[in-house]
Amino acid sequence: MDALYHTGNGKDTHSIDSWDCLVLAYEPVWAIGTGKSASPEQAQAMHCAIRNWIRKNHGPDVAKAIRIIYGGSVKPYNCEALITKDDIDGFLLGGASISHKGEDFAKIAKSMQAHWNETKKTKSKL
Repeated sequence: MDALYHTGNGKDTHSIDSWDCLVLAYEPVWAIGTGKSASPEQAQAMHCAIRNWIRKNHGPDVAKAIRIIYGGSVKPYNCEALITKDDIDGFLLGGASISHKGEDFAKIAKSMQAHWNETKKTKSKL
């Protein structure tokens, strides 16, 4: 796919050949460094708005290809509810990647793996 990225002034800045290599991370400003997380519904609403903006400005194929990940204090107790949302494609982990000797990271990774495995099963039945 050969699409062009435009700045606000309409000038082409560069060509992007493979949108599926692009990952966007979203974290609410109020969550940065606080340990607070958006509810799964709040995070989904923002990810959906971002994906809709991409769809409107770059088309449905680009919106589908780009991964949008959530980075607002993902923890073992909220990761499963977050990853099941349609527009949340993964996580950007901060403290969870280094806390408790990696136990939090491992729990989050396992929840993502379980979700992906279930998603593959569902798609293979279609």
